[in-house]
Amino acid sequence: MSSPSHYLEAIVLGTVQGVAEFLPISSSGHLVILSAVMDAATGREIDPEANRLLVVVLHLGTLGSILWAYRRDLWSVATSPRYVAAVVIATLPLVAVAFSPIKDLLQEAFDRPDFAGICLLVTAALLLAGQALANRPNDLSTTEDPSNPSDGGVSLPAAVAIGLFQSLALLPGISRSGSTIAGGLMSGVARADALRFSLMIGIPAIAGAGLLEAKSVFETGVSVSELPVGPLLVGAAVSFAVGVGAISLLKKAVSNDRLHWFAAYCAAVGTATLVWQAL
Repeated sequence: MSSPSHYLEAIVLGTVQGVAEFLPISSSGHLVILSAVMDAATGREIDPEANRLLVVVLHLGTLGSILWAYRRDLWSVATSPRYVAAVVIATLPLVAVAFSPIKDLLQEAFDRPDFAGICLLVTAALLLAGQALANRPNDLSTTEDPSNPSDGGVSLPAAVAIGLFQSLALLPGISRSGSTIAGGLMSGVARADALRFSLMIGIPAIAGAGLLEAKSVFETGVSVSELPVGPLLVGAAVSFAVGVGAISLLKKAVSNDRLHWFAAYCAAVGTATLVWQAL
């Protein structure tokens, strides 16, 4: 039976997921740190399987955010062979790492808030480097008509580089959106093109992460009837709604060249986490 604390947890984590999945501040890092904080504050040990399923539905909510925000562009993106090839190429490094023995070692990092704090500092450094090396047009115009992206300003070599940056996001605290946008900027991709490509490769990345987590959950033999359905639905709805707003805010931040604001935030949270863990 669901208690008010279950709903509170779903709302808080749904909000964090929706904000941090798209803003370059790392959703995984925040979920690791926030879960540890909530455990310490409430003294309640979260059921691991129910918590993992909550992560699944939060991913579904944020996936829906991208599909909704880019609903007018998805067809033109999907029917551009060059753009699809770039998305596939950028996704391959993430898939390679996710299905390698390294993944088991990376999974252990999700029990370490201090490790997430260190990775947030790395995200801050990536954002500052990306902004420093970015092209400097004064607007968010793309190299092509947004409704007909063709290659979307992302060359295949740039897609490889962005894909390598995305694979870093398997570590809690490394922002997927932050690392891919920074990787695009450092590869000479225009700001708007780097932003759109980051969100487009986010579709297979988020969907894949959700499917893998769901597979792990149901392989344990969890009975759906025993799961807190109400909090799961609330979490998904919150992550979707907040995610739509976060994408809009990200567009404005990239347009106004404000990645350093997020770098400062990541540095502050990362430092605070390390101090907390050291006490």
